Parts: sequence; C-alpha cells; structure tokens
Amino acid sequence: MMMPPIRNRAMSQPLNEHITSPRFGSLLKQCLMLASLITCFSIACDDETTFNGGGSPEINVSPNPITLTAVPVGETTSKTVSIKNIGEGTLRIVDMYLSSELSSLEFSLVMPEGIDNNFALEPDESMEFLINYSPSNEGLDQGRLVIVNNGLSAAQTDNITNVPIETTIGQSDLIYDTRAVFVLNPCDSNDINWHEFRNFGVVPVTLQSASLTQESSSAFSIENFEILRSGTTEAEAVEAIAGLAIRQGDSFRVGISYTPGARGAAEGTLLVSYDGDNGSPLRVELSGIEFQPLVDISPAAIEFGPHDLGVESPITTVTLTNNGLDPLNIEQLGLAVNAPELNAQFTLHDVDIPAVIEPEASFSFGVSYTPAMPGGHRTAVSIAFGECQGQVSVPLSGRLKQPCIQTTPEAVDFRVVAQGQPSAPFLVEVLNCGDAPLDITDVGLSSQTDGFSWRWVDQNLTIPFVLDTRMTQLIEVSFQNNGLSEGAQAMDSLVIENSSPDTPTLTVPLSVTGGGSPSCEMQIIPNRMNFGLVTRGRSVTRQLRAVNRGTGSCDLQEQTIDPLIPIPIPGLGDVFFELTQPIAGNQAAAGQFLPFEITYTPELFNQDSATYTLNYFDPFTNQAKMAQASLSGISGESNIEVIPGRLDFGQVTAGDCASREEKVTVYNTGIVDLCITGLSLEGPNCSEFLITNRPIADQDGCIVVTRNSPAEVNLVYEPGNLGGDQCELVFVSDAADAPELRVPLEGEGVSNSNQVDEFVQTSGQTVDVLFVIDNSGSMSEEQENLADNFARFINGAQQFQNDYQIGVVTTDMDDGNDSGRLQGSPRIMARSPSVGSQFGNTADVGTGGSGTEKGLAAAQAALSDPLIFDTGLACSSDNDCVAPDTCVEGYCGGANRGFLREEAALEIVFVSDEDDFSDANLNFYVDFFKNIKGFRNEGRFHANAIVGSQNGQAASCSGAGGEANAGSRYVEVANRTNGQVYSICATDFGQPLQEIGNQAFGLPVQFFLTRPAESNSIQVSVNGSMRSNGWNYDSASNSIIFDEAQVPQPGQQVRVEYNAQCFPRRGN
Repeated sequence: MMMPPIRNRAMSQPLNEHITSPRFGSLLKQCLMLASLITCFSIACDDETTFNGGGSPEINVSPNPITLTAVPVGETTSKTVSIKNIGEGTLRIVDMYLSSELSSLEFSLVMPEGIDNNFALEPDESMEFLINYSPSNEGLDQGRLVIVNNGLSAAQTDNITNVPIETTIGQSDLIYDTRAVFVLNPCDSNDINWHEFRNFGVVPVTLQSASLTQESSSAFSIENFEILRSGTTEAEAVEAIAGLAIRQGDSFRVGISYTPGARGAAEGTLLVSYDGDNGSPLRVELSGIEFQPLVDISPAAIEFGPHDLGVESPITTVTLTNNGLDPLNIEQLGLAVNAPELNAQFTLHDVDIPAVIEPEASFSFGVSYTPAMPGGHRTAVSIAFGECQGQVSVPLSGRLKQPCIQTTPEAVDFRVVAQGQPSAPFLVEVLNCGDAPLDITDVGLSSQTDGFSWRWVDQNLTIPFVLDTRMTQLIEVSFQNNGLSEGAQAMDSLVIENSSPDTPTLTVPLSVTGGGSPSCEMQIIPNRMNFGLVTRGRSVTRQLRAVNRGTGSCDLQEQTIDPLIPIPIPGLGDVFFELTQPIAGNQAAAGQFLPFEITYTPELFNQDSATYTLNYFDPFTNQAKMAQASLSGISGESNIEVIPGRLDFGQVTAGDCASREEKVTVYNTGIVDLCITGLSLEGPNCSEFLITNRPIADQDGCIVVTRNSPAEVNLVYEPGNLGGDQCELVFVSDAADAPELRVPLEGEGVSNSNQVDEFVQTSGQTVDVLFVIDNSGSMSEEQENLADNFARFINGAQQFQNDYQIGVVTTDMDDGNDSGRLQGSPRIMARSPSVGSQFGNTADVGTGGSGTEKGLAAAQAALSDPLIFDTGLACSSDNDCVAPDTCVEGYCGGANRGFLREEAALEIVFVSDEDDFSDANLNFYVDFFKNIKGFRNEGRFHANAIVGSQNGQAASCSGAGGEANAGSRYVEVANRTNGQVYSICATDFGQPLQEIGNQAFGLPVQFFLTRPAESNSIQVSVNGSMRSNGWNYDSASNSIIFDEAQVPQPGQQVRVEYNAQCFPRRGN
C-alpha cells in the first residue's frame, strides 16, 4: 500500500503573529533575563536564590512527539498533552503556539477554561491541554508545538522547547460478516447471496483475489463481483478484482451461489486477499442447508440390530409431530429407492396416506424388519410433504445374526530368543464377536517351521467344537530356539478354520529373531506405582508386571515389600502395602511378562511409601540380582450426598401409565474418590418402582464418584394397582460419613387421568429469607450498609402483608458457633414493628470470622439436617432430646428448627467481598438448593448475590462501598437459580435490596400442578370465571404462570382442570 505524500507548503502567518522573526528570539531572551532580574529584586533574593525561585525548573512534555492518527477529511481527532515541572524551581510558561508551516494550520491548540498561554508550574505540578487535528484534504500533516519557558530541557534552545506534531497513516477497516448461511427452499434450484465488504477506514484497500478453499463443498460457487462506490446507489459489475482499490465508504460484493447436490448441510470458506494482509486473508465461513419442515420424528432412526433368518422383528412405531404453524400434507410415504432385495426385508405398517398433520398434531406408522440374506442391510423411509414443504427421511438398519471371529493379539512377535532357550509363552485369545454360534473346525501351523508350537490352554478341548456368542478360548504359542542363528528370522502362522462368513480362515502371523549368548535381566513395570488418594480403611489393588528383558531364562526367588526408610520404633515405619498376589512360578523365560498384585490399605491419614523387591538369579553370569519398584499412596476421606433426599412421584394412573422419569444424583463432597459397591431397591412395594438407568461399575464392582463427576440414577414409578406405594433406593459405599444411605421413594396409583387442582391466592408469598453474610476482616462497612437499607428490602412485605421469616448466618465454617447456625436473638425474625432494629443488630456479625469464606457451604448446612431438623416434641432441657438434637425454644431439634417451612418460598442473599471457597463442586450446591423446593419449582427459590461484580457479571470492583474480589461462584449460583446479582462496591444497597424484596414478597404468579398435564387439556378459571388467555403452561416446571396484568388478586380462587400425561410403561 503506497504512503500518501507529506505536503511541503509555503509559509503562512503563525497563530501568534508577534513571534515570527528570528530576531525576536534574541530579543525575547533578553526580556526574560531582564524580567528575572526584576523578579529577583522584587522578592529580595539573596546570594543563594536563583531567578527561578529556589532551584532550576525542568520542563517535561508528554507525549513527545505528539502523534495523531489520520482521520477522514472533515472529521476531528484530539490528543491530550501534559506539561510537567520535574525540576526544583518555578517553571514559567511565557507563551505556547503552533509552528508556522502551512501543514500545521490543520492543528489547533485548546487550553483549559480559565488558563491562557502564560502560566506557572511549581515543582511536580502539571497541566493538560488538547491538540486538535481537522484535516482539510487527504495526506499526512506535520508541525511543531513551540513552548517559550525558563526551564531546562535537552531539547531546549534559547528558552524555547519544540515538540514535533505528526500524523500517522490510518488503518484500513473492512467491515464484513464472518459467516453466511444459505437456506434453500424446496421449490428453488439454487440460492445466490451477495456478501459485502465495506471500507470504513481512511486508507484504500487494494484487492488481490477472492476464492473458495479446496475443502469447500462443490455446492458453493462464486458467480460474480460488484463494487458500490461511496455516494452512489447503483453497483457496477467487475470482471476481475486484482488491483481493484476499495476507498473509504466503498463496498465490494461477492455473489456466491448455493446449489446442493445431496441432502444435508454443506460447508465452505470464502477467502478475500488484499495488499498488506500479511498472508492472513479475510475469511467468511459458508453454511448451506435445505429448508426442512418443522417436524419432530421419533425415533429419528431405527436400528433393528441382529435378527434370525426369516424371523420378523417387533413393529417399531414412528411418530411425526408438526411443530410448525401450518398444516403438513403427507403426499408420499415409502421406502427410499434401493435394491429391491434390500427393501424387501423392511415392511411398513398402518400407512394411511394422503394425510394432513395439523399444527401440534401427530401422525404415526410402523416399520418391521425380516432378514432374508446374510450381512447388514440399510435403507430409509422417505416422507414427502406438499408443494414446497420439503421432505424428511428415517434411516433404517438391521442385520442377520451371524458368527464372527477375532483374535487378540492379531500377531505374535517372540522378539529375540537365544540359542537353546525357550521363548516366553504368548496367549492368543479367540473370540466369537458375533451373535450366532461359531464352529471351530481346525487349528494348526501353516508351514511347520522348526521351533514353533501351540496348544489349547483348556486341555480338554477337542476339534471341532462350537464357540458360543461372546465366548472365548485361549491358545498358547511358544518358540524353542533349536539352532536359529543370531540375527536370523523365522516365521510361521497359526491358522484357524471356522464358520464365520467374513473370515472363514483366520491367520495369526508368528515371528522370532535368533539371539547369541543368553542373558537374564528382570524389570518391574511400572517401576513407580502411585495408588493415589484412598479412603482410610478402604483397600485399593493395583497390578504390576515383571518382565524378562534378556534373551534367556531367569530364576526367580524371594519377593518382599519393605519400608522406604526403616525406623526401629513401634508404630513408625509401618507398611500398609501387601503383596496379595505374588508372581506365580520360579522361572521367567526370555520376554515373558509375569503379573502380580499389590494392595494398599491405609489406616491413618498420612502419606505412605514402600519398596517392592523381586530377587532373582542370573544363571548365565552366576549372579544374584534384584528388580525394584517404589510404592506410594495418600489416605483421606470420602463423603456422600444424595439429591434429592426423598423422591415423590405423585399420582399416576394405575395399570396404564408410568410416571415421568426422575433423577437421583450422588455427589462426593470429600477429598478422595467415593466407591459405591451396592445400589438396590428395598421395600414391600419395590416391584412398582423401576431403575431405568444406573451408573456402570468398574471391573472391581465399584461405581467411582469423584468430586467433579457425580453419579446419576434414573427411576420411574409404574403402579399396578390403586393406593400408595413406598420403597427405598439404597446406596452402599465406602463413604466415611454414611456407608449406607437410603432415599425414600413414594407414589400413588389412581384410577383416572382427570385432575382438578384448586388454589387460593394469598396476599403475598409466604417466604423464608436467609442472609449469608461475610464476617471476615474487611466487611464492616458492607454490614452497616446492609442494615441501613433493610427497610427498602422489607417494604414489599409490608405492602403485601407477607408471612415472612428472616434468618442470618455467616460465611465462617471453622467456628462451631457459626457453621450454618442462625445468628442473633431472635434467631428467626418475623413480622413485627421491631424487625428492622432486630435485623440491624443481627446483620452486624462482626469481622472476626474465618478468612476462608464458605458461604455456599454455610447455606447448605443451615438448610440441612441436623441443623434444620424439627421433631415437634416438646422439651424443657437438652436432656429431654436425643443427640444431636437439643432443646430449642421448647422443642427438640436442630439449632435452625422452624426456619424452613414446606409451604414457603425460599430466598437466599449472599453478601461477601470475596469469592466462595466451599469444598464441594459447584453443581452440588446448585442441585441442593434447587431440590429444597423441587427441581421443577424454580419460581419458589432464588439465590441472590451482593458480591464482587460489574453489570451482573463476576468481576473485581472498587467504589464508595469498598473493594472486592470477583464473586464468581456466587454469581453462577444466582444465574442458575434465576436470582439477581449486584455489586457490593455500590454506594448503598437500597436499590438491590428493594429489587430482591419485590421478587421475594410479590403476589404469586406461578401455581404448581399436582400431576404432569396434557397441555391442550388445561382449563383455568379464577373465581369461577374461565380464563382462555393471560396465562401459560410451563411444562418444565409443570405450572400455570399468569401474565403480569392477569395475576389473581388476594383471596381469589384459582381452579385448574386437566388430563394428566400418560408416560409409556417400561416394566410390568
């Protein structure tokens, strides 16, 4: 790109006409000296006082030079310039002006209001002003700022400081969309889009090329180019773009055609290169799709799997649901074009076309599969809708049951075997990987090369025999070097004749290399075994292997596990590692791998280490040798939490329907992995509860739950008769806090699906509000702010006459008097004239709490057993209660008994200037809080955060309210529970508390239904008057939500009648 020329213009009058001649500079200098003498006399200076007033001033101008970016003609840009006195005396600025070059006339000097070009600066004092730049034509400009002063400066001549002013070339600024999406209507053959690049910069852009990448789909092609010049309305076609200049305001257009050749999406990339792009052209990602009707297909594809020859599969029902706004006309429905013998194996059932699917309505048909020939078979059901409505397809697949053979490994290399020595034996596993019995008809070696041999591990096996589906047999192969010279190779193959159609003759290549003199060298793999974090009292077993890396056999001797550092003091240096499965046998052939097992069972919270030693004898050097591996592990605890702690499936139509599928999540809140060893249903009515999905156990039968990976169990309730049913989901684990944990399950079978739910609108929500307040060392101002603005929070409750309870806990989980316990007296604040002063006193929780703030854990503890437990049993002292319960205000229970009410909504307000440092995974706390009022009752719970944030996002902040680090975990919990986020650095908390209060105390707008409802059957009435609109059904929460203008008023009766959904049964 060419640089615009710098203009060399004739001289013109400067801004200050009285300072133009060189002669005046000398005169000015003399005047300055004279003025300084006058000043000196006027202040009665002595011998130690300079004319600068106590020292030498020094001028500093920043920036220097003054650089401004070029702007379009007619526009203005500015640069702030600072003059500072970095010397010791008074700096006197006699005058400032711009140099006399014609180019500099496009600059102007703007002083602050009330300050002219003559002023003084004391030491360390500075003053700022503006240099404006308003070009009258294209090109670069330059000039100088001239400052007449009495200071010292390396760039100063005759008391004049010259500061260069210059402009730089502006940037080209091509604005364009980085992605283009083409949607092709079924009635169109192709789609052409114009993609536009517009130059908003001040520098022209010279184009080089525009092309599609080689990876782009052939459905895309570049058709033509256009350019639209600034100020015009008609674009002109361009044949070639190389060298084409795009000036400021111009637009360059590329016409791209999309013509799909096959169904499905297409991808591509448009590259536009230009001078100065440094090898990084502009990229536009292209996506092309054909218009698809808004229809949901269930299932989207059918895999029939393996079936016997000539046996028809069960019929699979396919359902099409119209999710669009217009009816869909099914004109054709049949198998896609395919080989007749393939399609003949698939049968369509109950196809009644033509048909019309109204919006939100469905259409169903059936498909079955009857394999008639070997192999796998694929086709599809093609469904064509009306004119310009498109088409969809349902892929079908199935295969004939047949045997399959597979070996592991696929080849055997005995590596190097010394003369006269046997190789290590290798095991070859033969697997029937199919779904029909496999006939093994013959096994042998292909060339009978000397030294190779094989045998069945099961010596009772005789050929021929049948290998059932997914069953295996082992063949042992070996080599004896009877004369193979060093470096020479020998090969053979193990051949297995069988009845699999794909591989009737399977060969396993065998190879070996001859060695020289035999050697013996044992190694342990791995030579460092870390057992990781293990729960105290739990055992973890790991397998290691000893391998002979030599070319001859080694004689094995003793195996031991010893302390890393022997300590001859009882109780110290104990070894918690045990050799539970030693190496079998007393000899290791060349290349042989010998497995063994070591078990780690820690008894103390500690880091443990030991050394495993294998002693062996090398018969070729007559030396005793050893191979070793270091062992290590750390002990800790795992803790189990299950959410929800109780699961009620509600009412379900008995005999015909199942409940909606529900989920139970297991969290590990400890520091080591949790092992679930048992998962079962226990109880008299458990046959009507069904586990539909359970976690997969490892080879040791352990379902491993880490801190970051919870385990999920899905269940449904399928009542077979009327009445209530109970069962328990039981988890057995190695958790330190609850090795056996039970989740009660219940449901009720009813006779019909019609349901009527009735509600009476309250004067305001019944609400429990928990404030979690940081009591660490930096929170004094924030606690005062909270107390001062509490009245604005409670205003909503006063207006709606709410039944509310308010409690306060701290973020301190180290002090037993905190740790989720309600603070203050009364511990639960309710409606009263003195609630404001009560809250002010309670919110002043002090600043002596732990610096490790755990607000989420504190809220979880406050709302959990044992603190929240309430027995309802009267008491007069703690002796009347069973531990851990105590006598709290006349009743046995936890310290927070009575706070959490089943019928009340719940609001939590976190107030902290630090992030949360609670131990458990964030997902655990979110699920715990949501579960309190039910996962689907999201309108009844919100977590709110007054923490380090800006504009609702977690961020460090500082302000009149203080400073805070980003409250990231609190903000995420608030966002995921539809709560509100405010900055703790705000001047006051009045507005945040008022908005939280409005949400907490307003009239209920959401009414939760007893059973999942069929949306098209719902009828809503208020005080006997039907409401056909003004409300919506939210299927996720199974609730009726009224529009703001239609919310029922206090005392009005809401009646909802509907048919309950019937979910398909999976069990009995």
